[in-house]
Amino acid sequence: MDASQCQVPNVSAIKYPPAGVEFMVAANRLNEVDQIAREIRQLVAQGKYRYRDFLLLTRHLKDYETVLSPVFSRYDLPLFIDHQRSMADAPLVTMLDALFKVLQNHYQLPDVMQLLKTGLLRPLDDDGTFLDAVYQTENWFLKYGMTNRAWLKSTWTSLGDEDDELMAQLNQVRKFIAQEIMPALAKWQTATTGKELATRVYEFLITFQVDQHMLTWANEASERGDLTVAQQHHQVWQTLTQLLDEYVNIFGETSIEAATVEQFGQILMTGLTNAEYSQIPSTMDQIMASEIGMIQSNHRRVVIVFGANDEVMPEVKASQGLLTDHDLAWLRPNLRSEQFLPLPDQERINNEPFINHLAMLSATEKLILSVATMGGDESPLQISPYVIGLAQYTNQWDNRYQRPQSKQTSSPLATDEFKQVSRLTGSPLTTLGQLVTVLRQVNGRIDQLSPSWQWLVNWLTNYQPGQMEQLTHALHYQNQTTPLDPELARRLYLHVDEITNHPTFIGSVTQLQTYYQNPYEYFLKYGLRLKKREELTVSADRSGTFYHTAMEQLVRLVRKQPDGWHRLGTDEQFQTQMTQAALKKAYAEQPYLRELANNDYQVSYQLRTMEKIVQVMVTILGQQFQFNQARPVMTEQSFGHQEYGLPALTQTLADGTLIQLQGRIDRIDQLPDQQQAYIVDYKSSDRKFDLVKAYEGLDLQLIAYLDAAQAALPDQQFMGTLYQYLAAPKQTSGCQAKLVDDQAFQLASHRMRGVLLNQAPALTALDHGLLADKPNGQVVTLTKATKRHGNLKVSDDGAIGALQGTMLLQPAQLKWLVARNRERIQTAVTQILAGDIRLAPVRYQTQTGFDFSDYLDIYQFDQLLDRYQEVTTTEDQIIDQMEQELGKDTMHE
Repeated sequence: MDASQCQVPNVSAIKYPPAGVEFMVAANRLNEVDQIAREIRQLVAQGKYRYRDFLLLTRHLKDYETVLSPVFSRYDLPLFIDHQRSMADAPLVTMLDALFKVLQNHYQLPDVMQLLKTGLLRPLDDDGTFLDAVYQTENWFLKYGMTNRAWLKSTWTSLGDEDDELMAQLNQVRKFIAQEIMPALAKWQTATTGKELATRVYEFLITFQVDQHMLTWANEASERGDLTVAQQHHQVWQTLTQLLDEYVNIFGETSIEAATVEQFGQILMTGLTNAEYSQIPSTMDQIMASEIGMIQSNHRRVVIVFGANDEVMPEVKASQGLLTDHDLAWLRPNLRSEQFLPLPDQERINNEPFINHLAMLSATEKLILSVATMGGDESPLQISPYVIGLAQYTNQWDNRYQRPQSKQTSSPLATDEFKQVSRLTGSPLTTLGQLVTVLRQVNGRIDQLSPSWQWLVNWLTNYQPGQMEQLTHALHYQNQTTPLDPELARRLYLHVDEITNHPTFIGSVTQLQTYYQNPYEYFLKYGLRLKKREELTVSADRSGTFYHTAMEQLVRLVRKQPDGWHRLGTDEQFQTQMTQAALKKAYAEQPYLRELANNDYQVSYQLRTMEKIVQVMVTILGQQFQFNQARPVMTEQSFGHQEYGLPALTQTLADGTLIQLQGRIDRIDQLPDQQQAYIVDYKSSDRKFDLVKAYEGLDLQLIAYLDAAQAALPDQQFMGTLYQYLAAPKQTSGCQAKLVDDQAFQLASHRMRGVLLNQAPALTALDHGLLADKPNGQVVTLTKATKRHGNLKVSDDGAIGALQGTMLLQPAQLKWLVARNRERIQTAVTQILAGDIRLAPVRYQTQTGFDFSDYLDIYQFDQLLDRYQEVTTTEDQIIDQMEQELGKDTMHE
């Protein structure tokens, strides 16, 4: 039987709609419930009905469970939802579940936090600060990777910058768990019978005043008029005590060997999670919402059938039960009188018209059928054939739009007159919402509204003057930040020398890149110094430290060995020794990583992957230096730190403010003539040099490091700067990617990219692969020049071409980029000190300033209202500008 067989026939002889049958059509389920609530409020306001006269029916309330209560609350309408609710999410049930997990899992942090965050278990002398101490304890555990053994310590001491007040809070939680909860739960495990175990569980709850806390919650709910919640707290406690009594009756004399604490917990939790609240209306005068098919105690004056789409009216889908209709028919004759089985699919479908017929006949005065045309996932919903048939039967079918004629409207217009405006009014709060819609249509100008809307504005202004004022401001609200006062910005960001009293801006190139990506994020991160909650995980920072430490140790050790770089590429035993030494040093710098791996399988896998990457990079460096005459002369070289390293990269602003930039150069390699050198910057992602990002200030690092090194080492000529990709390459086969050990593939995957001077002798010394008959770089992404290699991509002798992510520059061009980089640094610092904190994320191709941001919840960025800083500059435009400023001759020297 299909849905078409359930239609009500069209009787064309009926020319006028009979009184009492109406329809509503809404765009979605939220609008549908909003229309229903508005209709009920208007009918009650007219004095014709009381709330108890209304019955709302739908096939499945779960489709509306997230919108019914909130919408009716906004309309100030009392609603009773006659739908069974499980006790599984009750705080008492959550607390008991956590107690058994704590015992089973030996006080793991998630279980302890689940237990304490319920608020039912706290010290008897708690002054209201214990829950805050619980949150601080969770942060502390995550920050330092503490394990369950920490609860057994006699005291906790500071492991970082924690002050005495914080440690006192943390130890308050430790004492409560170690000295009160642990001994109490230990008594459960020493019980000898089921009765003794149930008694000790009950005594535990009474000792810690769990019953009193629940009574307090129930009383508070009653005082604020939420009688349903108050009843729920009482019902959960009563259900628990009943289950304990039943357990004692059945297992009371059973020895503990047969009924363990774990089995007891399973029985108790099964009973509680499957228990349901008894639904009792808290007042007599309430609107009732129920499901079609449930037995109603009596008829109501007005019945509103909502959710009337063809998926559920009629509901013709087959059940997913274990038994087929044939099985049910075979079993039914053998049942006793008190036994029953579900109806077969065919019989249930045959009953659909009858069930819906009874629901519609529950109304004594008015029947309203409501339908939404779109579901929660924005999928289209079709109107029920019952609604179509009734609308046609009562002459309320709109042939033009192929839907029933709707009584309510959900689209207010600024030109609406009294009749239309009156249909849109509800509670003051919801009417304000309608007013917002029409005011947006006239850009907030009240004088452009119809007289009826203007009258409503005046009434609401007198009734709720504060909210109308907020509404007026909200119409013109823009998600914009207020600039800092320049004096405040200078106090926030500048360091003043105590002796010379000279202001200095001290920062890093990475910080200034953050400013260009989003000025507001720079303010949050480096002005307010906001941080996300610290957790001891293998974050990008920690993995980066691991790699850099390992590479630094590798370079230092190999440099000490005679012919070390040659041996690294040819001697497997030497490679293994260097790898082990590098990993040993990396773990020594972060000893907590091994402990974290012992407690977490995911972290253990991450560390194995990191070890594999270090092993691969040892092999890669050994291979690359077989094709490269250069050798590392510096590693992890700091600049800008007063105590050690190279001098800072400095500039001076027009007002005399000094800029000092700090950083760390990963590696400097030098060619045999000791005149040419280049910088290597390690990256865990496959980075390419992007001329546009460098020009716009989005990628200052590569050129800034070159500038800093050249300024600190004026006798050394630098031929460029390159990215070194740190990774274990994966080869895709079908739908899977797997690590591969093929050396040729690995070497090709790790060719460096960046900026190099356009000097053929230096390039071939850097990469012997370019000396072959068919030049193909083994160290850098250079190859034989072809027609597709454009400007800044071909060597001065025309034989070598740069692939994507690498550029070949003349000395003057490189100086031009350095000068542009300095200008970008000065501009950023100038605007920062001027108080610029705009919420202006950049957008370049598929990347935005929000990528990998920790502050998205703060921004409240709306792509419809807010705007990105669009980067529209192209590489060709930059080259043209470079050519105009330097001249064509310089470009092609």
